[in-house]
Amino acid sequence: MLSIGAFLQVVSGYWDVYSHRATFRIFDPWWNPAHLSIYTGFVIALVGTVLGLRRSRSLINAPVRLGSLMAGIGVAVEITAGTWNEIYHRLYVSEPPIAPAHALLVVGMLILITGTIIGLSVMLAVATESKEGYSKLVKKIILVSLLVSYSAIWLLSAGSTMYVAGVYRNVGGYFGAAVGLAWITPMVMIPAMRSVDRFGTATSIGLSYAIVNFVFLVGYLYEELYLPLGVLSAFALDLAYFGAKRVGSPRTAAMLVGLLSGPLLLVTYYPFTPSIVTVQWTESLRLTLLASTVAGFFGGITGYAAVDGTRSLILKLSSRSAQ
Repeated sequence: MLSIGAFLQVVSGYWDVYSHRATFRIFDPWWNPAHLSIYTGFVIALVGTVLGLRRSRSLINAPVRLGSLMAGIGVAVEITAGTWNEIYHRLYVSEPPIAPAHALLVVGMLILITGTIIGLSVMLAVATESKEGYSKLVKKIILVSLLVSYSAIWLLSAGSTMYVAGVYRNVGGYFGAAVGLAWITPMVMIPAMRSVDRFGTATSIGLSYAIVNFVFLVGYLYEELYLPLGVLSAFALDLAYFGAKRVGSPRTAAMLVGLLSGPLLLVTYYPFTPSIVTVQWTESLRLTLLASTVAGFFGGITGYAAVDGTRSLILKLSSRSAQ
């Protein structure tokens, strides 16, 4: 429920942004279908959080308490952001392009999804190590939910980065977006590939990212058809990670994915990259790709370290439940 609620909120956020280009250009009513979809996702996540916190009181479900608590904090931040947003609209007619309440909502969603990923990672470890055994259906549900959560956090992180760059529309903003996106790619993909540990993980996340954007750009805004090249980039990351892992170590594989994230930047986030790589700074494209490669490498190191930082805790919690 948490993974579904979080993913629905993120996709609805995309819908909300695009709706201001298609329908609600002048005013933004509360009954905007995108808003209603966000509310629905929030309610699903809220129910999932309450159930998670209630059930984690029992000994067998105690390992997922950390994830449930983080999700609860995320939901609380979202409620604060929503309340702040409503009060602001009562006092002021217009709001800045990057509204503080909206930024706080993104923070709340990031916390919610992170908690969901931690909880699901514990559940996956429990399902793998438990002597009692879990049905294949339950394991598949956990895996799919984990992939949905990673897709949500990638959509949210990448979308927010490109939105900010689109607001400023200057050389510095686009350069920062390129570097930020190169860092985000391994920060999401490496933990996903390490936790799911199945070939096709990155491709699945890339496919969901491509489908969401294609549906809104072509199906909703009626823009020209394009090839979702990002799926090919995600597949290349799958090949690089699991290929390097077979002959080396997960650390080496993570570093390779990080190094590739910069050069693959233009393909990974197509069709948005043409607007990022604008004519006014095409001459500095080499510098941008170099900076993106460095950022991707550090993203790979950070993504690997983030997993190691939580892995021991997850294994410790899962072993308690598996005994």
